Amino acid sequence: MKTVAVIGAGISGLSVAYLLSRRHRVHLFERERRPGGHTNTVLIATADGSLALDFGELGVATRDSDMSFAVSCRQTGLEYSSRGANGFFAQRGNLVSWSHLSLLREILRFNREAPALLRAPDAEHQTLGHFLDSRRFGEAFTRRYLFPMASAIWSASLDVNPQRIRLGISACLLGERVRFDGGHKRDPFLVKSLGRFVDWVPVCPEVECGLDAPREFQARYSSDFMQALTTIATPRRQANVLQHMLGYFKQALDPESRSELLALIEEYAGERVPLVVPLTLFGHHIRRCGVSYLAGQVYLQPHPVELMLRNHV
Repeated sequence: MKTVAVIGAGISGLSVAYLLSRRHRVHLFERERRPGGHTNTVLIATADGSLALDFGELGVATRDSDMSFAVSCRQTGLEYSSRGANGFFAQRGNLVSWSHLSLLREILRFNREAPALLRAPDAEHQTLGHFLDSRRFGEAFTRRYLFPMASAIWSASLDVNPQRIRLGISACLLGERVRFDGGHKRDPFLVKSLGRFVDWVPVCPEVECGLDAPREFQARYSSDFMQALTTIATPRRQANVLQHMLGYFKQALDPESRSELLALIEEYAGERVPLVVPLTLFGHHIRRCGVSYLAGQVYLQPHPVELMLRNHV
């Protein structure tokens, strides 16, 4: 362990000191009586409670802002701003553009529906991706409005996709030269097909747990784990899940609609229709009836629809 001195307790100094303190003894020096540098966070009492504000101390003059927002896309040439109709239709050709008019309609719908989500009892368990999927907001809306807005507020990259999941994976399955073993090699499906929808985080399990070579218990564990994965979710078990979901519509659906869903569940259990058929109707009723608990369930869309894993009998 080394002793490290960090000069200045501003944002950069605090960040460096925090990261270095995990492995070293750190001494932080600051001439002011408080940390934070020019970002001095002060709690202000308001009618709605305490409000944390950052007051700069750089001696720079300030002026009021209208908090306007603008988008300029180099790939498509699209440009608009939030300064009224004149700003939104800055490119006059968009006055008769169906896609731009649809974008305006989606923005108004989002601004209307998103605040209602915050009042839902299970709001904290829903992600932005689940909300967008359950309300059927399209990619044009997210790419032309929501992502640029979020990137402007949080200074984030547009490359961040809320639908992409970070998954740990054995590095050798990605083709990395960790160790040569006939049972471990680059998997084209994981790299090319599934890799389009997830961000792989490569690790070497044996190295991570401190081993430098295969051990007997690892081989046994791997065998038992792979055997467990061979247990397939049968149509009857899937139908049981669907019947439990149907219970959330006791008060929301009329008897005819419930009977229709139950009939499709039985058709699927009898292996006469694929799983996507009853799930599609469930999705329709979830959105129509506003069943927020079901709307956030990963079971309804556990993987990208492009894989079509639920489209077969």
